[in-house]
Amino acid sequence: MKQQVLLGTLTAACLFVAHLGNLSAASCNVSTNTTNTTLSPPFMGRDKLMVGLSGGDAAAASAPFDLRYRYFNSMPFSTYNHANCMQNVTAGCTGWWGGWQETGVPGGLYATRHIQSTQAATWQGAPQPQIPVFTYYMILPASGLPEGPSEVAAINDQTFLTTYFNDWRFLLQKIGNNQAMLHLEPDFWGFVRALNSNPAAVPAKVTLSNPADCGNAAQYPNNAAGFAQCMIHMVRVYAPNATVGVHAPGWTFSQAGDAQATVNFLQALGADQGDFIVSDPSDRDAGFYETVLNRPDAWWDDSMAQTYLAWIKAVTQQLGKPAVLWQIPLGNSNGNNTTSHYKDNRVEYFFSHMGELRDANIVGLMFGAGEGQQTTPETDGGLLYCSATQDYTQGLGGPGPGIQSSLTFASGPTTISADVNATATQAGTGYWLLVPRSASAPTSAQVEAGVNYGAVTVVAAGNLPLAANVPGSISLAGLSAGTQYTLYFAAKDASNNLQTAPTSLALTTTATIYTAPPPVGGGSVTTVLTGGGPTCGFQTVGYQSVGSVGAPPPRGLVFPYGLVNFAATSCTPGGAITVTLTYPNPVPADAQFWKFGPPTAGAPSQWYQHPAVIAGNTVSYSITDNGVGDRSNVLGQINDPAGLALPGVASVPTLNEWTLALLAVLLGGSAGWVGLRRGAPATARRRHPLG
Repeated sequence: MKQQVLLGTLTAACLFVAHLGNLSAASCNVSTNTTNTTLSPPFMGRDKLMVGLSGGDAAAASAPFDLRYRYFNSMPFSTYNHANCMQNVTAGCTGWWGGWQETGVPGGLYATRHIQSTQAATWQGAPQPQIPVFTYYMILPASGLPEGPSEVAAINDQTFLTTYFNDWRFLLQKIGNNQAMLHLEPDFWGFVRALNSNPAAVPAKVTLSNPADCGNAAQYPNNAAGFAQCMIHMVRVYAPNATVGVHAPGWTFSQAGDAQATVNFLQALGADQGDFIVSDPSDRDAGFYETVLNRPDAWWDDSMAQTYLAWIKAVTQQLGKPAVLWQIPLGNSNGNNTTSHYKDNRVEYFFSHMGELRDANIVGLMFGAGEGQQTTPETDGGLLYCSATQDYTQGLGGPGPGIQSSLTFASGPTTISADVNATATQAGTGYWLLVPRSASAPTSAQVEAGVNYGAVTVVAAGNLPLAANVPGSISLAGLSAGTQYTLYFAAKDASNNLQTAPTSLALTTTATIYTAPPPVGGGSVTTVLTGGGPTCGFQTVGYQSVGSVGAPPPRGLVFPYGLVNFAATSCTPGGAITVTLTYPNPVPADAQFWKFGPPTAGAPSQWYQHPAVIAGNTVSYSITDNGVGDRSNVLGQINDPAGLALPGVASVPTLNEWTLALLAVLLGGSAGWVGLRRGAPATARRRHPLG
């Protein structure tokens, strides 16, 4: 239906604003819905329905946006050396998100710059930190396969999926302890559902492709559901302060019964293990569909909009997760249906129905062009900027009026401590409260009181004076290693107005003990770190196949339990650590211990036999920071892939254990372990504008 059916309920759109940096509410005349849009509970530390966009720093500074999203994708993995590109970006790497349009730098700067630019965002000269959103759209472009069933089949290709998991882990490690939102694979899950409404019936080589993180087939089955659950699990391990959401295409939302069918599919997929779902109302401006593709049915009227919101509400209520609307077309009634100026009505509708969106369990709106010819924030005549500004200044969305705060890590976490920066928009006093991750969230008043509330025992609490937009420091000490906490913070201004809802930051201290099944060999292996000072612990740790280090192992040796690979951090600079491995079976007398690292301090990494004490079923060895065997040249950080080796097959003690492990190795079970760039990714999904 044509736009005028819907727009008849609205006032005139925004006036064109030549200087986008000086927008004000007076620039707009957009009808707004005065229904309260307070989020209950708050999401990502925000207590108002959030507004965001896809755009550069200038666009993001033109209104008080909460969110900014970017695509992360790649040219086909088979066309470049992914492992080498992670270490150093060469000319062949620039079509991958980690090396986008830049050479001679370490891989991954594109991700860290996205985080830094959103954290440093401003509006009208004052700090306006935004939450970075990562739209991870990798399977289609990185596989090089056609969209649809062929694309779905890629997750059952071990070679492809191994690199895919390596890439995902690499991105998560770049995010680290920063706050972020991760949006998983637009469209892909819709194609899975079209292939089979039961994702457990769609095969995927999960355990063989990622034994280090998801090697337990009972927990992460070898199907599309196990694939999705493995991705979510990895976020918890490598980016504990990020939230993650599966994309839920609303391709058939207007069909009777589709909401329930969508819920059934998402629950079977494990999407409820995430934190939110994502849906996109359309991938193109309606005017483009009508004038270029001869599809007048792309217009929404009030009835269709209400049907969509009812669908979202039904799905989110049953799933128990809120929704974020993504890549919302930017066309409006001022367009002329030419390139970059196509018409649409969704921006005007959404900003005039914000309360209804909140009631449908929507916590965020993200606007962006889904293809290169569509209307953008820079070409829509100022509609998005002024609508978002008016929405913010009227308190209908965004952080809203009153004092607000944010939390970021200054350093750590270590095994026993963390330093956090707390920033408030006004001068006053900040109150903080540390509780176990499993505890229910406190109110701002409970944070201010700083004592036990309900059945929750507070770990630590305190307060600090705050100047406007100047970080204050919270030092957390005496924590337990390998433990999950949540830090809550509430600010009070000079007039004693307390922040409406507290801000939160998830915190996981580093561990010194790790137990998990190895990629081969059966049973479980335990790794214990001692020494290195009181704050030294595993930043990352896992077990993986011998082929994952990127260099063939020495001839004549087999590694029956694969390798342990860890990064220890916050260790005493120049100090030594001791690592003890406990295997499920006694170690044969002719076993050796081999490492992949520098055999002498500062030398290139290679395979070499490392001194170790072998007794019973344990192996104990030492590494000195920046010394022999340490692959990291960062003081206080030690990186170590190493493992127990047997000389050939003659020493295999029993067929049912060691020989089977050897055969598994020889048959090629492998998983990658990756370490930790500029512009937008080169490879575009069908909905993504280049550049």
